[in-house]
Amino acid sequence: MRMKFLLIIQILLLHLSLTGVQPIHARQPQHTGKPSIKTSDMKFRDPFIFVDRKAKCYYLITSNSEQPDWRLGAYRSTDLDNWEFVRRVIPLTGPYTDAADWWAPDTYEWKGKHYIFVTVTCQGENRGTAFFRSDEGITGNYLPVDAQRKVMTPANEMALDAALYVDRKGQPWMLYSHEWLQCYDGEIKAQKLSRKDLATTEGDPITLFKASDAPWCKSTNQRDGHPCYVTDAPFIIRDRKSGHLIMIWSSFAEVNGTTQYVFAQAISESGRIEGPWKQEACPLNQDAGGHAMIFQDLEGYWRVSYHSPNHVVSPTIRPTVTLGYIEIENGRIAGVSKEKPSKKKH
Repeated sequence: MRMKFLLIIQILLLHLSLTGVQPIHARQPQHTGKPSIKTSDMKFRDPFIFVDRKAKCYYLITSNSEQPDWRLGAYRSTDLDNWEFVRRVIPLTGPYTDAADWWAPDTYEWKGKHYIFVTVTCQGENRGTAFFRSDEGITGNYLPVDAQRKVMTPANEMALDAALYVDRKGQPWMLYSHEWLQCYDGEIKAQKLSRKDLATTEGDPITLFKASDAPWCKSTNQRDGHPCYVTDAPFIIRDRKSGHLIMIWSSFAEVNGTTQYVFAQAISESGRIEGPWKQEACPLNQDAGGHAMIFQDLEGYWRVSYHSPNHVVSPTIRPTVTLGYIEIENGRIAGVSKEKPSKKKH
């Protein structure tokens, strides 16, 4: 009986190899043997770092690739300095085949599954953020969480840059930007998500603040006679010591006599996503970059990842993955530095 069972297994494996289908365990991260790429050479916008603490490495899933038949691909690093391309993760299939943009992919783990939130524009619809899920690990194939609902942000809103935040009660929230192209004064909103699988929204979104609430935020142009203020890339962390929520987000400010793309912070001293949110007086950076996110590295240091500069300046000066260190004091980010601070997490 045992020999018969082994024979059946061998026949199945032979069939899989002949048909080109791989068992799930074979679709885990595979190294290509290609030369590694330095962080300073990664000309990617909106870099989101996922920390895999079990494997003791980092992943960056990005929409920047020269491959013609896929949208997003994964890179892996053990030191945040050298990266290796792993594989494509979202092929051009289904209702997203003709979708444009593919901006700002964020990667999260929820209840043992991996999710990518990515901003897309489907034909005939408003721009919004779509959710994709992998059941095969962080570099598995990602499929839509709901094939009938192309984006999770409200269909009647022009929206982008959705991020995940989980409150103290374990309730997941989707943070996102309501675009200035539609509402003139850009807004940061929050929407409850289903705890089971993040595949549905619950209730109506709430507005946390408007871009013009920040004293540093500068109008960049006019639309229909209205001054326009940008809100991009909201991302929240909780300061355990103070209980404050710290949100970083991006817009434009006057820096050294020029208008630059920057990121800054807003604070919820109540520790609740509903706020109220207090805008800090000044941006956190001066290198014409933004769309930032925060993570703790494998050594326990708080890090920030963003792209800088925001625009292509020349063939050699283009938006590039930029990493820094941050220190948190009195429930706020005290500053951003390229140098490793003396303190780790608290």
